Amino acid sequence: LNSAKVKENVELILSERKKLRDQLSKLDFVSTIYPSDSNFLLVEFENANEVYDELIKRKIIVRNRTQLVRNCIRITVGKPLENKLLIEELKQIEDEKSAIYR
Repeated sequence: LNSAKVKENVELILSERKKLRDQLSKLDFVSTIYPSDSNFLLVEFENANEVYDELIKRKIIVRNRTQLVRNCIRITVGKPLENKLLIEELKQIEDEKSAIYR
């Protein structure tokens, strides 16, 4: 096992997790981002089921955890491009939902 490569991967995950947390915290329909020491974030949305369904339609795979933790989705920290696409889609979903209520 290449310890330098493992260290590099861990550093990338930590860096991406922070970026993902920062970007998620800017979304109005995100209520809570729970602390995490792993490669995923548990995120509470105003309506997690709706957000989950929209993400699945857009081929973004996340885990709906609403049955275990109300209105929560588990988001795995991905590669930089995957995380960027997730945030872009979430922004679009938020914009579409807020346009309905304007």
